[in-house]
Amino acid sequence: MTEERKLVTVLFADIVGSTAIGASHDPEIVRRTLSRAFSEVRQALETHGGTVEKFIGDAVMAVFGIPLTHDDDADRAVRAAFALRERISALNANGRFALELRIGVNSGQVVTGDAGETLVTGDAVNAGARLQAAAAPNEILVGALTHQLTEGGVRYGAMREIEAKGIGRLSVWPAAELASALPAQHRGIAGLRAPLIGRDDELRLLVESHRKLAAERRAALITLFGNAGVGKSRLVAEFVEAIGPDRVRRGRCLPYGEGITFWPVLEVLRSDAGIDALDSQQDAARKLRAAVLTAFGEVSEDAEAVARRLSVLAGTATREDALPDVPAESVPQELRWGLRRYLERRAAAGPLTVVFDDIHWAEPALLDLIEDLAEWTRAPLFLLCMARPDLRELRAGWGGGLMNASAIRLEPLTPDESARLIRELLAIDALPDDLRAEVIARSEGNPLYIEEFLRLLIDGGHVAKRDDRFVTTASLGTLVVPATLQGLIAARLDSLPAAVKRVLQRGAVVGKVFWPDAIAAQGPTDGRIEDLLVEAARRDLVSELDERGLGGGRSWTFKHILIRDVAYDAIPKAERSRAHDAFGRWLERTAGERVDEYADIVGYHAEQGFLLAQELGEPNLQDLGVRAYRGLMASGMKARQRGDVRASRSFFERALAVAGGIELTPLERLSTRGLLSVARFRLEGSDGTVDEIASLASELRTHPPTVVLVDLLQVLSEQLSEKDIAAAAALDREAIDLARAVGEPEAIAWAMVRSHWVPWMAGDLETQRRVLAEAYAYIEASGAQSAYGEALGWLRGNAWQRGAFQDMAAYGRRHHEWASANGSALQRAIALQGLAQAARMRGELGATLAFARQSVELAVDAGSPEWIGTNQWAVAEALEAAGDLAGARATLEASVRALESAALLGWRAEARTQLARTLVTLGELGEARRQAELARAEVGPDDSYTIATAAWALAVVCAAEGRPDDAGRLYQEARERIGRTGYRVTDMDIQRDSARFLIDTGRPAEARPLLEEVRAFYDTPETSFERERTDTLLQRCAALPR
Repeated sequence: MTEERKLVTVLFADIVGSTAIGASHDPEIVRRTLSRAFSEVRQALETHGGTVEKFIGDAVMAVFGIPLTHDDDADRAVRAAFALRERISALNANGRFALELRIGVNSGQVVTGDAGETLVTGDAVNAGARLQAAAAPNEILVGALTHQLTEGGVRYGAMREIEAKGIGRLSVWPAAELASALPAQHRGIAGLRAPLIGRDDELRLLVESHRKLAAERRAALITLFGNAGVGKSRLVAEFVEAIGPDRVRRGRCLPYGEGITFWPVLEVLRSDAGIDALDSQQDAARKLRAAVLTAFGEVSEDAEAVARRLSVLAGTATREDALPDVPAESVPQELRWGLRRYLERRAAAGPLTVVFDDIHWAEPALLDLIEDLAEWTRAPLFLLCMARPDLRELRAGWGGGLMNASAIRLEPLTPDESARLIRELLAIDALPDDLRAEVIARSEGNPLYIEEFLRLLIDGGHVAKRDDRFVTTASLGTLVVPATLQGLIAARLDSLPAAVKRVLQRGAVVGKVFWPDAIAAQGPTDGRIEDLLVEAARRDLVSELDERGLGGGRSWTFKHILIRDVAYDAIPKAERSRAHDAFGRWLERTAGERVDEYADIVGYHAEQGFLLAQELGEPNLQDLGVRAYRGLMASGMKARQRGDVRASRSFFERALAVAGGIELTPLERLSTRGLLSVARFRLEGSDGTVDEIASLASELRTHPPTVVLVDLLQVLSEQLSEKDIAAAAALDREAIDLARAVGEPEAIAWAMVRSHWVPWMAGDLETQRRVLAEAYAYIEASGAQSAYGEALGWLRGNAWQRGAFQDMAAYGRRHHEWASANGSALQRAIALQGLAQAARMRGELGATLAFARQSVELAVDAGSPEWIGTNQWAVAEALEAAGDLAGARATLEASVRALESAALLGWRAEARTQLARTLVTLGELGEARRQAELARAEVGPDDSYTIATAAWALAVVCAAEGRPDDAGRLYQEARERIGRTGYRVTDMDIQRDSARFLIDTGRPAEARPLLEEVRAFYDTPETSFERERTDTLLQRCAALPR
């Protein structure tokens, strides 16, 4: 049997008092009696599907789940335990003396050994032996997971606790009797996954909470409540994918053993420190200390104190050895302090997410620790806990009193959502109504129960497709909800011929979609790969796609991503590392001229190969690490060029993580950090990130010119533009000179385009137009296309504000055409925002809303806070114009939230000005004033645009409050400020609203010339809506006495 990682159930049985029996009876009689007993034991175990690993003296160990997994292995093991007792009892009826057994049964994750070695190793095996030792004569004790898996078919006595040597305190249950004489499935456990349905709001809330955390530099505690299988784990997985898994650590509370108090923390620390389960105590301690010193950056008294406390939490040292001078009553507080200080350091570079699974099994000390982290951590630490609702019974005040704590409860799917899930799973509309109702009723809205229930119905022959309709072919009474997803799928995989299973594991290394040649690249197979895949397809595990794959063969896909996951999880890490590396190198060779298309995948597999080998402590990793680093950096640069900020940050973070394990030049390390800091700035915009960028720029100035330094300088220029225009312009000039010194056309083009921002902020639109035109000409001449969309987008915006509406329309069309064919999600979002703006000025409100909403969705995909927030303005304008004031308000409030992490304060201030004006229309004057005053306070001293619009917003508020003098003064201030700039459209908007104020206060004669100027400005076919709005006010003037 080859080495694998598997979920199994182990059984230990020991004959009670065998030494005393041997001393009081004839040895030959004892030998023959024990021989018959062991024969009966083996037969009973093997009859139930167990594999006897070994007899040790008067004890036996058996494993259920090897070589083949069954979806009811735990049930088989407990039933085998009862069978052992019955057979020994039958022997006693005719024997010279009576035998009694102590039996322990435990379930858990193990590693299977090669042939000739111990079959399984792992904590679950050790715990099973401890259960057997603690059992009374003729007693069967089971562990927590076994109890949970079998409680539907076994009646248990009251729970008690035992002290397990080397492990801690364990919760155990005595098995009293079987609920039925014949085996029956009894399912219903946590950890099941299903397609995400009905969870969009919860996912959005998690992602938004995480995004806000980056800007606020504080901890947050969110507890996700839900019954087993309702989708907690799937939602968290989607969330982790959304934010990127690189800065996520997870710890799981074991369902048994209050003595294992800090096991989840131990898992988090082991993962963070790269400690492998097979590491010696000495190696684990060394890795943990190294991780602490890395987090602190140096050896210090503080770092050493933290390392000692973490060693106690991680189990690499005892309290007495690590903290001899700390009184026992102070140890919990000291441990909390140590963990908090470590995680604060780890989160200093960016938000760190720690997920605690199943905290309804946590001991009070662990819950205290989590709350302590939430309350006192002064860094962006995102604590996400999953729990069943019964946590509230165990800890009624969980998270209570913490301002940064919140909870999300996942309810079962509604019947309609369950029906939708069934349709998606079966991909048909003709499922019999009675069967659909039965599945929905039995699943009770549990997503994963629905999925696996249907799969069992079909695989078991209870449902078959006839004449394009699914019909029942057997009674549904024998079917129940699946026990565990891993057990079910592992059982299906284990039922395959070994060669087929091996092929699927290699396919799992590639991903959900794979190719025969990619499997062959990982090593020889026992049979023709295509034939083996056909056999897997026959068993409904994979299917052939109607497309050619790399290498010339057909493409194949796993029927469910979870089949791929379970197949992959069974592969030992050493084999995974080798397979990832082999596949990545094959892909790079095979892709040929198309290698750029697959660069991200090649980099990923090189990264996985390196990280797994590094985790296992393999030597000579420089070549593999450099390969991974180069691939991730190349992918990060590609994502950066296409405007995918979130992806670029992820790639650069991963590259930096790999860089920590290999030798690089100082310039390479600085460049990696610089690129990462720019990506973080675009997503977070925090002062800490700006300070880091300034520091890195200073360091890079001591090296030869690089594109990275150009980027850093222009980020600093953008940041300064709100408060020191001259300094910002100087940085832009330096950046352009550096780009030319580097000599890369793309870098020069970007430096030229980005230098438009300073004149834009200054309101010098003619200079901005000239800068953009020069950049555009350079792009056309040099062929540096990556900045083309940016140049077109801002040329359109410049033409719009200057009132060159025909140019605006032309630039907008060209930008949209280019972005649709070549652009990133961000460029498509910006282009659609331009189309929305043009449609609104023509009065096409339906098109405006459609374009604007699409632009927001694309901005979300791109991960750009600025464009998410600013594109929402167009949505709000269209909603307000259509009379949906509540929708406009909600949209602008969302804009304010989105812009909280924007790089420039002016973005958020501008959103507040628009929100204030909408609130006035709704009659909510108090909140309108608050928003307007916040805008005035937040805007930078050189941001002429928002200084003017903030005064305008406050003027609108004052007018509605019945303070015409203050309103008139503020309107005048706004007009004067905007009049000194080139923002002609905004100038006309303020002027028109000022005229409306004059009309409202009985001064139509003063209003008329203002309106006539506005009308003349908008007297073009492209701005008919604005002209009509102005005409409406002119008609009001005409209706009033002069």
